[in-house]
Amino acid sequence: MMICIRIVLGLFFIAKCSAQITFMLQNVTAEVGSDAVIPCIYETVGLEGMIPTIRWYAQQESSRPRLYVFVQGDEGSTFKGKGITRNLTIGMDGSLIIPQVTLADNDEFSKLVCEVDFASGGQAEGPLTFGVYSFPTTEPVTTSDLTEFESSEEKVIVGSCESGSGYPEPVITFYKGDEKVNEGEANDFLNVFNSGIIKTSETDGTTSVKKTLSIPLSKADDNMQFYCVVTTTMGSESKMQNATMPLFRVKYPTDEVTVTSDSNMIEIGDTIMLTCEGNGYPEPSITSFNEGTSSTISVTVTKEDNNRVIECTATNPTSVPVTGSYTINVNYLDTPMITGSEIVKLGAAFELSCASSGNPQVSSIMWKKNGQDYSQSNPINVASAAFSDQGLYQCVATNGDKTATQEIEVTVNGLSVNNEEKIFESIDSGNTAEMVCVAEANPAPSFVWARVGSEEEVTEAILTQNGMTYTSTLTVGPLDKTFSNVKYTCTVSADGETVEKSFVLPEIETDKPEKEILDKSGSPTAGIIIGILVALLVVAIIIAIFISYVYIGLLFTRDS
Repeated sequence: MMICIRIVLGLFFIAKCSAQITFMLQNVTAEVGSDAVIPCIYETVGLEGMIPTIRWYAQQESSRPRLYVFVQGDEGSTFKGKGITRNLTIGMDGSLIIPQVTLADNDEFSKLVCEVDFASGGQAEGPLTFGVYSFPTTEPVTTSDLTEFESSEEKVIVGSCESGSGYPEPVITFYKGDEKVNEGEANDFLNVFNSGIIKTSETDGTTSVKKTLSIPLSKADDNMQFYCVVTTTMGSESKMQNATMPLFRVKYPTDEVTVTSDSNMIEIGDTIMLTCEGNGYPEPSITSFNEGTSSTISVTVTKEDNNRVIECTATNPTSVPVTGSYTINVNYLDTPMITGSEIVKLGAAFELSCASSGNPQVSSIMWKKNGQDYSQSNPINVASAAFSDQGLYQCVATNGDKTATQEIEVTVNGLSVNNEEKIFESIDSGNTAEMVCVAEANPAPSFVWARVGSEEEVTEAILTQNGMTYTSTLTVGPLDKTFSNVKYTCTVSADGETVEKSFVLPEIETDKPEKEILDKSGSPTAGIIIGILVALLVVAIIIAIFISYVYIGLLFTRDS
């Protein structure tokens, strides 16, 4: 059976044959003083039950000394390589163990090879790297040359950062706030000497690094926090150390003055505190703040203060006077003003308009009538006033979270009467005639009834009211021939208007036979007569019966 093996360095290899060996080696790092355990990890296919020989080698530039040979379960075949002076051991699984590692082990064991030998089953080997690290045990130290610097477009040395000793060599990176300082730009002018970096090698193989920070200085660097990050890395192991640098000031002229308020939502009547501040170093002095030199003032706000500008002027020894300002923004909403007539003539057009001002601007105006939502339109336009348009109108103005209202009572005055003449068709003699005169009016109307051709005033009418509807009812009769074709008038007056309505009675018929009159179901006189006749008949029958009983009684008495 043929065995073929293909090695893929670093992770694994696969051999597409009857037997396979797949390595899964991982690079190993260890800290100084620890025991390094370096496993030889692999998988096999088609070699079940076979025990391999594991050999470890150190891959050097010109040689490959064998470090250890291991056969599981066979101590006689397990041994350390000849000429290897380093104290090495082997694990139960064939892992190479380097006790108490030192930095010197990096020179001898940085490249290792694990060989797996199945004799007739075939063999394969895989490489890995090994490294020993020593992270700094002391925190970085920062220094600053001065506490004050002049602004400069040229680079200025402002301080340094020094790491503790470590291996591999620590790397120093400078930051300003959250931004990384461009290292090339920071130290270009030092490259002539030593690139701004001083390295000190220690006897144990570690190195300490001191790095100088040099940058152009501007107002953006004033009182800014700089810090350094020291990073020591080997493989997947890493250690980061931070150290802040001493704060320093950068002299620059005042070029910005700001005025701020202690309140963002300002209402009428509020007392606000305004503070004036300027940039620049040395600290600027306030030369004018509402005719004073204090950096703060208080203002009790009125509506008239809205959009009022308050200025402040400041300067420092290196600048000219600079002025800043603050505009007071007062939140308010005025009570709305309604224009329009309170008294409207019936049938006339009228308009109600509402206006309000505020800050922020009025966002909406809506109308209510008698407490109910009425209209979103402004103004309200009514082409022909009706009595139903009368009522209490309320304008509601809104801006932001403020609401203001105003009311107006609208009264509709006028008179409305159906003045069509009323002609009765027929009414029998002895009956009555009822005449009804209806008017809608405001204010309350007066009703005057008259019989045409008569100078007597008619006062028997009855007046009722329902809202703005008034009803005057006149009843005349019992009718006889004198009422034939008589005309009555109802004169209604209100709000300077007068309307007349006519009622004409028909010909009153009085020459009908008595029987016809009695038979007429609608005649109250015929009913009365018939009732009297029936009553008399009943009385006569009762008297006759009574007399008969008395006479019979007398006959029985005489016979006995």
